[in-house]
Amino acid sequence: LVFFAQEQKTSKIETSIINIESAHKSEYKKDPVNDGDCILLNGEVKISVTKGSNKTTIYADFVNYNRSTEMLYAEGNVHIVSKQSGSEDSTTANSILLNTRTMEAIFDDGRVVMGNTDAFSLPEGSVLVVFSDVFGKTDTNVISFKKSSLTFCDEEDPHWQIKASRTWLLPGGEFAFLNAVL
Repeated sequence: LVFFAQEQKTSKIETSIINIESAHKSEYKKDPVNDGDCILLNGEVKISVTKGSNKTTIYADFVNYNRSTEMLYAEGNVHIVSKQSGSEDSTTANSILLNTRTMEAIFDDGRVVMGNTDAFSLPEGSVLVVFSDVFGKTDTNVISFKKSSLTFCDEEDPHWQIKASRTWLLPGGEFAFLNAVL
């Protein structure tokens, strides 16, 4: 099942393609709050959102996609794989709320693992790992973390980490911290 969402950007229309790849059970309902059309998916759900050359695949136990608002909510064993510009990022979280038109998202209690990308030039085999209670990603790829721990060590008990009340990953591979401790 495939859906299209469109966004107007300076006379160019960008389309998001939402593809339901698998689910044990699907259900179609009206949203009681805003009267929108909702698709509910349960059981080993795999859904992908493709926008231009970027593809985000979401794995979860439950997904609610509101076609009217273009908002996707996923919870339970959430794992997100994002592929863009030849790089791949992996995120796990308890839940995610994703605007499929803008690709802005809010994650609950998650972990982001980023490899070498256009934004981050890391040594071969290195990864950036950030744990956070709550974090969000804007359409300009700024990621903001609350109560986070950042490290380049992918071990269960990292050799070092920077803990901060707020952390921002900014375009150009820059970081910003508030109340940070190494």
